[in-house]
Amino acid sequence: MYACNNSSDSTDGDATENGGDSNDSDNPVSDVFKRYGIESGIVEYKMSGSQTGTETLQFDNYGMREVKHTNTTMEVMGYKTETSTISLFDGEWHYSWDPKTKQGTKMSEKMLFEMAEKYKTKDFKEIGEKMMESMGAKKLANETFLGKDCEVWEVEMANTKTWNWNGVTLKTETSMMGITINSEATSIQDDVSIPEDKFAVPTDVTFTEVNMGSMGASN
Repeated sequence: MYACNNSSDSTDGDATENGGDSNDSDNPVSDVFKRYGIESGIVEYKMSGSQTGTETLQFDNYGMREVKHTNTTMEVMGYKTETSTISLFDGEWHYSWDPKTKQGTKMSEKMLFEMAEKYKTKDFKEIGEKMMESMGAKKLANETFLGKDCEVWEVEMANTKTWNWNGVTLKTETSMMGITINSEATSIQDDVSIPEDKFAVPTDVTFTEVNMGSMGASN
């Protein structure tokens, strides 16, 4: 999710494909591109409802590099599923993998920059708002959450509300077909230094490349 005000109040380490060794000169990441309104941060989340668990978000370069560690337990109709996932965005590729099975996927995020060109902006928060509106989302009155002045968005067709601060989603409430999934931040650190190794693509994970256009996979 993107949006919000401008007030600033692990990877595992030989993969069949890892896509992390691209030439730096080809990397479109630039400090002029921004997903968030703050340069770096660490946010801890807890999840409740039909899905319980925790998540840790770490990012720098205004969100153009970020890593999430998610551990959840989903229980529906008596069936329980436990999931552990790490996702990494390096500004060019999005990686997602299971740290236990060492299997994952990678997908080019070239579409992000094509959208930036389409909307003639390098602020992905602005693009995110346009996308939300195209989905029928409504912008509600701002609310304070964890001391942060957040924009609140509601997508009625998905029964979802989000609270966003500087483009970072701090709280989400979703309820569909008897399943409720809530996520809310429990702590926020902004403008902090993130160790470089947090953004390293693991070399012992096998990644399958996913083509967003066809949603197929190529080896």
